[in-house]
Amino acid sequence: MQIVEIGHTNREKFQKLFDEGQWEAGEGIFVLGAVWEDTACGVIICRQEMLRVEVLWLYVDPLFRRKGIAAGLLKEVEDKTKGTMVACI
Repeated sequence: MQIVEIGHTNREKFQKLFDEGQWEAGEGIFVLGAVWEDTACGVIICRQEMLRVEVLWLYVDPLFRRKGIAAGLLKEVEDKTKGTMVACI
């Protein structure tokens, strides 16, 4: 499994996993995606404010569940935002 940052250049690959409106919303938003053997299989959308990170959306395609993808996405958020508190909404 590979975790990548989702941006304008690769978001088309992940569009089936989240609504476009969720991705565009607001300042401090970042989106990460999980890829399993070249297939987009998971997405996490977060908002970072000062010393706090809120998980706004976490989704794993049902065909890829129970493989540690959600845990991998959450771990990547922790690594990316070291020194902040992570809160799941």
